[in-house]
Parts: sequence; structure tokens; C-alpha cells
Amino acid sequence: MGQRTQILLQKINNEGIVKNEFYHYQWGYGTVMYKELMSFVLHVENNLYTSYAKRNNVLDFSLRQKQKELRNFEVEQEFYKEWLETITRQEIFKKDFIKEIKKHGDNNNGYLIIQLVENPNGDLELNFAFVDKASSKTTEFLTWQEYAEKHGYDYTDKYFKTMFENFIKYYEINDMAQA
Repeated sequence: MGQRTQILLQKINNEGIVKNEFYHYQWGYGTVMYKELMSFVLHVENNLYTSYAKRNNVLDFSLRQKQKELRNFEVEQEFYKEWLETITRQEIFKKDFIKEIKKHGDNNNGYLIIQLVENPNGDLELNFAFVDKASSKTTEFLTWQEYAEKHGYDYTDKYFKTMFENFIKYYEINDMAQA
């Protein structure tokens, strides 16, 4: 029941250590997935650095702080633990991974994959892509525009789309479907 979506969050620190998290949203349609990406980016920006020095580990960032605020949100770590431990940095944005992620989660409105990478020099790289659960594009990522057309309904109007496009440009976030 509901517009079910999942977010796969992958974090990689500057030593190459990978940590994956999987989240379920019972009503994840419209602007929800976009807002979760933006919220995560702002959370990282506001909490990674003090004014002079790095204060947090990239692997510690999470969407879990939302769990207490949203009734339609679940952390699915334990249920998918074995699968999450096998996902590597190299495979997450490859077409074969689309078939793999579609095997997981109670989903009818697609997936959002977010990747936060701390490069060896300490710079951050943010990547994302949408996957449509029911699409005939079974081995293609959806661009954020395609996902908006299919699952945005009336919520992703021209003003929202302009705002989101400017947001990802400003923060230099890579839409891997367009890479």
C-alpha cells in the first residue's frame, strides 16, 4: 500500500572504506526523493567541517536522523545486511546494478541512489541516480527529469524543477544518468 520507494546511500571515506545503508519510504513520491537528497547534502555541508577543521567522519553521515521525524520511513539495514555488505563503489552506477537493486525492497515508485565519496585529498564528491521499478528501461538509470515526469505528479512543477536543477549545479552534484 502507498507509493513505496527506497534510498540506497553509499558512503566512501578517503581510505576507500565503503558503508551502505538502505531506507524505505512508504509515501516516497512527488518531491520526497529530491528533498531527501537535498536534505542530506545540506546536513553534510553543515556538519562535516567546523570553521577551521574537519570534525566528522564521512561514514557517520546518515538519513537515520529522519527516522524519528517521519512515520512513513524505515531503516532496512538488518533485513538487507548481507546484500549491503557486498555492494562496492565500482558497481553502484553500472547498468548491471539496476537489476540487482530491483530485487530488494517493497517498491512501486523507484529508487534513489546517493553516493558520498571523500577523495584522498579530502574533497567530497556527490553522485546520485534514479531507478524506476516498473520502467521498460530495465537497464537504464533515469535522469532526475525523467523521474519527475513519471513520479513527480503535480508536485514537481516548473518552479520545483528549476530550484532542484540550480541546487545540484550549485553543489556540483552529479546525476549519473547523465554521465
